[in-house]
Amino acid sequence: MKPAHPLIAACILLAILALFVAQAACRFLSPGAEATPPAPIAGRGTPPPAPAAPIDAHNGASLALLARLGTGPLIDAAWGPDRRTSAVLTGSGIYFYDTENQTPTRFIPPGENAYRLAFAPGGARLALAVGTNSPQAAGSAVRMLDANTWSEQQRMQVDAPEGYGARV
Repeated sequence: MKPAHPLIAACILLAILALFVAQAACRFLSPGAEATPPAPIAGRGTPPPAPAAPIDAHNGASLALLARLGTGPLIDAAWGPDRRTSAVLTGSGIYFYDTENQTPTRFIPPGENAYRLAFAPGGARLALAVGTNSPQAAGSAVRMLDANTWSEQQRMQVDAPEGYGARV
């Protein structure tokens, strides 16, 4: 009976070795076997949609423009508290839209370098951060605009000795 035990132990060791070799071969032969990392988070916490197929010469013609909001590069956007108005800050100014039918309702040239906007909770005012949004920001300000006339009600100068611009 004693000679059978080393044979059983050898068979078990060979089986374990075969499992390791099989797992290594599967990973080597199928490079996509690793878990797919999660999609990166786009600005403001919105994950980008995963494409069904890579865009290439065969399916590129099926792409369509969904909307064009304003002109110039997009800088920031905000929903009004009532969700009936949206504001889109671009390189050429602030565009306001009726969200029900996506029609532009007003345009305001920024007058200076604007980089953030936000509606007040009640919707009566719009805060607009202007100046420079850089670590060397020294001339930043927050403009408070009246939501009915869009005229400036108040301007608050922001001194940022630590090097942070205005945040709204």
